[in-house]
Amino acid sequence: MMAIRELKVCLLGDTGVGKSSIVCRFVQDHFDHNISPTIGASFMTKTVPCGNELHKFLIWDTAGQERPREGETPLQAPPANSTCSESAPDPLLEGNASPCSAFP
Repeated sequence: MMAIRELKVCLLGDTGVGKSSIVCRFVQDHFDHNISPTIGASFMTKTVPCGNELHKFLIWDTAGQERPREGETPLQAPPANSTCSESAPDPLLEGNASPCSAFP
């Protein structure tokens, strides 16, 4: 039996930039040019085999209206040349969450 590793993903970004389109393409292998705007947030999952493990992506897709509270620092994307470390405490903040290619 293969081990299942859960990877939690939350897409943040401005309204209308394509977050839902990216999630739909990844989860359903379908791209819709006329996707409806997200209201609040949506949740999807996809399980991908990777070596001797299954990686289960738990994906929250936000509406893009989230703003940091006063005194909070917004999250920033990692530098383009960052790499993933298996021992990283938070691989999503370091870069690629998986050494396997999850996109076809």
